[in-house]
Amino acid sequence: MRLEYKYLISNSILPHIRQDLLPYVTYDKHLQNGNQDYTVRSIYFDNRKLDYFYDKIEGIKTRKKLRIRGYNFKQGKNLIFLEIKKKCENHVYKNRSPLLFENINQLFETGDVERFVSDQYRNDKSVDDGKRFFYHFINKSLRPIVLVVYEREAFSCKFDDRLRITFDMNLRYHPFPSMEDLYSDEHLYKVLINRTILEIKFNRNKPTWLQNIINKYQLSRQSLSKYVICLDDYSKRHPLNDNIRSAFTNHSLLGNNSLESVPAAPSPGGMEQ
Repeated sequence: MRLEYKYLISNSILPHIRQDLLPYVTYDKHLQNGNQDYTVRSIYFDNRKLDYFYDKIEGIKTRKKLRIRGYNFKQGKNLIFLEIKKKCENHVYKNRSPLLFENINQLFETGDVERFVSDQYRNDKSVDDGKRFFYHFINKSLRPIVLVVYEREAFSCKFDDRLRITFDMNLRYHPFPSMEDLYSDEHLYKVLINRTILEIKFNRNKPTWLQNIINKYQLSRQSLSKYVICLDDYSKRHPLNDNIRSAFTNHSLLGNNSLESVPAAPSPGGMEQ
C-alpha cells in the first residue's frame, strides 16, 4: 500500500507548479513519441444502489472501486486492465489483471480469466487479481456506470522513484457506457473546466522540497474521486431526478447493460477482500 494525496488546482497556476517541480522530477518513462502526457480511460462499475459511490460520499474509511482501464487511443492490440482500487484511510492498494481489449466481450461472457489474461504479463498474481475482479463483479451484480477520460502528465522523483506526481486535466465522461465505448471520444461531458487534479503518491513521508511547493501555492488536500465528480455532475444535468441514485437506477440503459450472460461466481477463496 502507498499514500495518495490529492489537490484541486487552477489551470492558471499549473505551469508554475510544474516549473517548480522540474528540478526534482523526470517525466514518466512510459510516455511515447516525445509526448508529455497520455490519455487515461476508465469504465467504472457499480450496482443499482450505487454502493461504491455512496461509500465515498459517506466517508467510509475502507472502500473499493472496480474499473476497466485503458490508455491513449485504439490501435492494434490494445492492452487494458481489470482493476480493483482499494482504499483504507489514505492508503491505496490495487489489484490489476491485463488483457487485450479485443477479448473484453468474450471475457465478460465467459468469466474465463485464465484464458484471457495477457500472455505477455501472465503470472499467478495477475490471474488471481482477475478472479478477484469477477468475484466482486458477479456477487455485487455490478454494471458499467460511467466512462471517465482525462489527460495525465506524470512524473517520478529523481531521487526516489516510489514518489509519483501527476496532473490530471481535461476531465470528461460518458454515462452508461458499453464495454466497446472504452476508446470512444463521442458524447463526452466536460467537468472541472479550467481545473486540474494534482495527485501525489508516496510510501512514507513527502520530501521537504515537495512540502515547500505545496506551502508556496497554499494547496489544501481534498477528498477527490473522479468517479464521484462525474456522477455528481450528471445528476445536476438531470434535475428532475431527486437524487443521483434515482438518476441512475431509472435510466433504461442500466437494464440494457445488465450483462445477463455472466458466469457463476467463482469460489471466494479469500477473494472477498
